[in-house]
Amino acid sequence: MWTECGQKSYVNTVIGSFAGNADMGSGNVFIGYGAGYDYKETGDNKLYIANGYYDDGRALIYGEFDKELVRVNGRLETVWNGTNDVRDGLTNLLVLSANNDAAGKTSDAGFQLVNAKTNMNWKFRTGLDGNAFVATKDLTHGAEFRITSETSDYHDTKMEVGGVTIFENGHVVTASSRELKTEIKPLDTQAALDAFHKLQPVSYEYKNQKGENVVGFIAEDIPELVAMPSRKSLDSTEIVAVLTKVVQEQDKALAETKATLKAMQEEIETLKIHR
Repeated sequence: MWTECGQKSYVNTVIGSFAGNADMGSGNVFIGYGAGYDYKETGDNKLYIANGYYDDGRALIYGEFDKELVRVNGRLETVWNGTNDVRDGLTNLLVLSANNDAAGKTSDAGFQLVNAKTNMNWKFRTGLDGNAFVATKDLTHGAEFRITSETSDYHDTKMEVGGVTIFENGHVVTASSRELKTEIKPLDTQAALDAFHKLQPVSYEYKNQKGENVVGFIAEDIPELVAMPSRKSLDSTEIVAVLTKVVQEQDKALAETKATLKAMQEEIETLKIHR
């Protein structure tokens, strides 16, 4: 039904008993029993789909045409009961897209997951830095999770989580810039030697990969110097740092031993000449 009720209302669509109200604005759509009535919606370009006297936070569907906004106050399910041959490719149950042709575009297509009770909100975006998918936790700095590709056909894809980058070929790179660190000082030689002697290399199988032998360390048995707080995981770069320090010290001691032996050999040769 098209209405022209009230002094300022025109071009409204109202379907349902007690839908709309005499003070409603213009360009509105009210569908369902009592939609937009009890809470006296007086704005323009509003959408209410409801079965009762509910405000914009409780109507099943609320929208604002001028802002291109649609809100579903409830659970949204998508179910597909068809069949799909492998040759048909991917079945898209949900497609999110955006087309921003504005000059100097700075926004990207994306969506946000909001948990109002715990303030654990995540933003998921596409388009950053070219071919990229980025997930960022609100109230943090930088991307928490990122998948990018250097080319449009998604060759050379890489995934970034915090400061760790995993490349398509399995190569893993960890952020280690001086700009990220403070209190930088040389590793204590004795501490490195003590940790080195406490390391216990073992061979083992993962419970979910029976028959595949692996060599490494047990996190609970790692010396304190290189242990993680949880004692359930380990950082291999810390162990490499300990091994590097030990090898350097051994190399230094070996060089000193060689120099001593050389000096002794030269002294022996001198004594032989003067006999």
